[in-house]
Order: sequence, then C-alpha cells, then structure tokens
Amino acid sequence: MNPVSVTYPVSATGPQNPVSIDWRIAPVNVGYAVIFNGGATGSVTVDHTYDNVNDPSVTPVWFPSSAITTNTEGTITAPYQFVRITIGTLTGGTLTFKLNQATQIWTT
Repeated sequence: MNPVSVTYPVSATGPQNPVSIDWRIAPVNVGYAVIFNGGATGSVTVDHTYDNVNDPSVTPVWFPSSAITTNTEGTITAPYQFVRITIGTLTGGTLTFKLNQATQIWTT
C-alpha cells in the first residue's frame, strides 16, 4: 500500500471511500492519523472491515472505532482488508486522514 493522505472539506459527512490494506504482509503494521485542520472541530470514527468491499456479492460489515474528536494517531496490526473514515460532524475547517503501511524488505 502506498501512503494515503486525504483531506475532506467541511461539507463532508458520513462514510468516506475505503482504503485497501495489504493484509497479506506479515506482520501487518499500518499507522494512521486523523488531523483536524485550521480550527476544525467534529467527531469521526475510523472503521475497518475484514470483507472485500469490491466484491458485489458481499455486504461488508464495518467495525467503527470510538468517536475521535481531537488529532489522533494509532496503529493497525490486524489483517483488515479495508479501512475508512466516517465523518459524523465537521465544522470550522477541514479534516485529513493519513495511512502508511510498513512492508518487509528482504535482502540477501
């Protein structure tokens, strides 16, 4: 997975586009950041699913985090297939969601 950085406008609400995680890399090690920019306030969740959201025969089951209301960073170490952010409320500025996945580098 390449690093991802998406900034959402004040008008954004609800679930946003999911981002694929390479769940086959062991160990899974993804860092994320939720950043309230320019005086923004609000409430969001970071959601994950074990399901393939691109398979039309599957209805993904999403598991939300606790509500996030301040700049927050965290790690994902379970083999989820997709992660997304859900914006409950956002006022006074934009919101940025960043993801970065470490990979193993093999040398001989």
